Amino acid sequence: MKNFAFWLFLLLPVLAAAQAKVPQGTWAMHGSTSEGVVAHLKFDLPKSGLRARIVAIPPSSKLNKSTVCTTCPKADPRYKKPLHNMVVLQGMQAAGTRWVQGDWLDVEKGFSYAANLELRSSELLILHVMYGGRTKPRKLTLVK
Repeated sequence: MKNFAFWLFLLLPVLAAAQAKVPQGTWAMHGSTSEGVVAHLKFDLPKSGLRARIVAIPPSSKLNKSTVCTTCPKADPRYKKPLHNMVVLQGMQAAGTRWVQGDWLDVEKGFSYAANLELRSSELLILHVMYGGRTKPRKLTLVK
């Protein structure tokens, strides 16, 4: 038993460092490589899991044309609600150094997709979105 306690004592700092870190502050989300910033997202961590909401939309963004989510499904409570302050990523759970099992709302297309999040550094997030029928997730980049 003493041997187990000794190894546990040695491994605790390693295990603590391997936990998913919560993205802090506001992040600029880029679409494809040809697009600029699509929206600015802010993350928080309520009991239901990590989530992100739109806090700003640049004038050059394709989302700037619409102030409400008219593409959202009519049964979705976000239908015809303002894009500003809308939760677009929710329910993510920590799994090691990543956040998994999230729900991503593509406000441009009006569909929800499974998503995972990877914090690569204090200034780089990668959002892996499983768009229907794809074998590989689409990667969306978020930067500070």
